[in-house]
Amino acid sequence: VLFRSEPCRTYVQFDLLTWLRPGEQFALRWKNADLEKGVIRVRETYVPQYKKFNPPKTKPSIRDIPMSEAVADLLTLHRRQSRSDNGESLVFCNSVGAPVHWGKLNCEVLRPVCKKLGLPLITWHGFRHTGATLAADAGVPHRTIQGILGHGNSSTTDLYVHRVLESEQQAMDKMGELFPSVPKLLETETG
Repeated sequence: VLFRSEPCRTYVQFDLLTWLRPGEQFALRWKNADLEKGVIRVRETYVPQYKKFNPPKTKPSIRDIPMSEAVADLLTLHRRQSRSDNGESLVFCNSVGAPVHWGKLNCEVLRPVCKKLGLPLITWHGFRHTGATLAADAGVPHRTIQGILGHGNSSTTDLYVHRVLESEQQAMDKMGELFPSVPKLLETETG
């Protein structure tokens, strides 16, 4: 599978673990991926259509995200393999040090992998939705998810958290366990 080859595997793993917007991920510089303090500082974004770096568009988008041990390990390994790791260098760049164009990754990597595996198509941005959904399903508070995503409004975060049918089934099964006498009551009333 194409996700197993580098650097795409690292790109995907990083995005699944951090939920950064594509423009934030591919504008991340080593000076803002602080491995010593274990924090990712979101301070700029990249717009490939204009080949331009900008500050994040909203105040809540400017944020510090704690690194998990998995992210720190991933970045440590990636840094060892990077051509340049000075503070201004991009963490994720192409062979000439320029930002990665995630639209091309969508077309050249994600779509073919999804097709090959028979999965619904996902875009780079879709990893944010996946992370938010999995976190919510694991019981992470909504406000925490909102902060990590960099949303100023909780209603925006609501759009990122999707239904998990298996969890809904488990919830309904638990309700059945809490009230096991309901079917018996119905039987005695009708019988």
